Amino acid sequence: MSQPTSREKKLIQAIIDILHKRPGLDAEFVADDSPPPFSGSLRLFGDWGSLTRPVRLAWRITPQQGQLLVFQLETLKQHQPILLADYVPESLAGQLQHHHIDFLDTIGNGSICAPPLFYEVSGRRKKAPKLPPNRSQQSTGAKILFQ
Repeated sequence: MSQPTSREKKLIQAIIDILHKRPGLDAEFVADDSPPPFSGSLRLFGDWGSLTRPVRLAWRITPQQGQLLVFQLETLKQHQPILLADYVPESLAGQLQHHHIDFLDTIGNGSICAPPLFYEVSGRRKKAPKLPPNRSQQSTGAKILFQ
């Protein structure tokens, strides 16, 4: 298994940072020899015990990719995978929960059902990017238009 790319590391670290904020829950990523399509393992631990799951990473999930991910993770269910994504839309989250597939995203949404660990957060949305103001509507832009 090769080392995770910088993009993968940022995604994993963002999710671990979210998990560190939860009381009684801590996490670490282990880059091990997991077979493809897994990128390593996520170890969750706390005073309740510990849990290690193989990780499947995903970015910018479209509805078609979501269906493909559900199918893929359903076929890999014997490995008990966990999906780590930048954002999991509510429609995909419902499908994943229906198929009992654990997931986490960088916003804090997630669902893990592995007794004694039960984690569920939903309804958080991506922040819309703040658009810069239109320069033509500012005083300097109006001066340029007038000249």
